[in-house]
Amino acid sequence: MNNPKVALITAGIIFNKERTKILLIKRSDEMWDDAWSIPGGYVEHGETVEEALKRELKEELSLETIDTKFLAYEELIHPKKPHIQFVSLNFIVIAKEKISPNEEIKDARWFDLSEIAKVNHKIPKEGIEFINRKI
Repeated sequence: MNNPKVALITAGIIFNKERTKILLIKRSDEMWDDAWSIPGGYVEHGETVEEALKRELKEELSLETIDTKFLAYEELIHPKKPHIQFVSLNFIVIAKEKISPNEEIKDARWFDLSEIAKVNHKIPKEGIEFINRKI
């Protein structure tokens, strides 16, 4: 493999203030094909993981965060990018519901927590466990 690398990313399992809905996205780059996923992005040199998450949510969704709490880390090598080992630090985020997706986001939607089991998604297992405790 040529130039394998490790990429540090951060992502949020985002709830509305009432904790009754979760925000999921479909990325324009179709990394997850047609599945819904949690938003996030790369951590830039010199910023904390939490700063990176807030920046990515603001840039991609114009999302205003209220609170963030670390949940778990996740490691993966994605079949579409096999030369990169991703390390994702995932957070629980409480945010205002108003969103305005940029061009990196194909679709964004708030789902009621009870709908998640019926949705084709890529929510990390720790996130699903957290959601199941809320239902």
